[in-house]
Amino acid sequence: MKTYIKYCAFIMAAFCSCTEDKTIVEEIIHKQPVAFSFNQAVEKELQIDFKAGDLIGVNEQTCTMLANGQISLYEIPATADYIVYHPYDAKFSEKNIEFNIPEQQEFEEKGVNPASFPLYAITNNEGFDNLVMNPVCGSLKVTVPAADEGFTSVTSVTIKSKEDVLVNDLVVNPSTNEIVQKGEGFHSVTLKGNIDLTEGKDLYFVLPSITFSEDLEIVFHSVKGEGTAIVNVKGKSIEKGKILSISVGAINWLATSNYYGKSNSIIVAPGTRTVTVDCTPYYTTDINYSYENILADNDKLPLSAKLLWNDVSTNFVTKVTLADDRKSFLVDLNGECGNAVVAIYDNINPDAEEANVLWSFHIWVTDTALSFKLR
Repeated sequence: MKTYIKYCAFIMAAFCSCTEDKTIVEEIIHKQPVAFSFNQAVEKELQIDFKAGDLIGVNEQTCTMLANGQISLYEIPATADYIVYHPYDAKFSEKNIEFNIPEQQEFEEKGVNPASFPLYAITNNEGFDNLVMNPVCGSLKVTVPAADEGFTSVTSVTIKSKEDVLVNDLVVNPSTNEIVQKGEGFHSVTLKGNIDLTEGKDLYFVLPSITFSEDLEIVFHSVKGEGTAIVNVKGKSIEKGKILSISVGAINWLATSNYYGKSNSIIVAPGTRTVTVDCTPYYTTDINYSYENILADNDKLPLSAKLLWNDVSTNFVTKVTLADDRKSFLVDLNGECGNAVVAIYDNINPDAEEANVLWSFHIWVTDTALSFKLR
């Protein structure tokens, strides 16, 4: 009899517990809003202008910005807490978010590049009514004067420091707002794009919190050459969600011409199966374009290499591999005689629409051994 009573008591307790859990779940589901919007805890110039179709991350799922500026929660499972973040493809590690702060950032006419400027928040269902996204980084705003004639069209601008790490991947704990730097980081950051300096320009670099220990060198890359300047930032700081504004004085412009490798035509002995081609970036200041072999900055290194054509067969060149240091590439051949052209690109995907050929190299496998190289 006692055993039966205990069993009944257990069943009643289990039923009550299940009922209570079900009630809690139903309450959470009932409280979940249909959609939400958010504000950004950043200075006005750093506000990202989200548009319909932009993507936001919520609990490791991707949500689309609607035309009314809201994000639908229709496909997001109801839960006690939600982590909301931008960019949507940030990585998760347990309850932390890992953001990539890129060394290569895209130039925007006004403000920071949205893809480079992460935001995050943690909330419950009630918190969606007044959700504020927190910044992970701040910005260095560089005001640049009008460039000298012939140098107004700039393809990229790089800030450099010998001592200070300017960008890292960052791991954020949204519950505590603790931010930890990950990896060795980079001592330079580059803005890439079509930058017109005819009337000067404001340039925005996304940087984590930092107090500079030294001044920064700025390098301007133009089709006609390069410009350099030093800006005074020593002792100044970048803060989350805020802008540090600095101005560039005179820029020292130097007309240069870039080229890659010390020869762009390589003669290969018959039967050769592999050949390594130098594609180190150099530049010359000589108006007659003589090869001075002055090493260019690392931001000139190619990002990919690909076969353009050959006059033998589809397997004449079996593989093209860019070296890890990006200063050479390896061409695998099938041993036949013939010609091929390999190009190097400024994009990690040589087939991308925006990929540009930096230089091309002629591979000539002769039918007799020769002892010279063409330039």
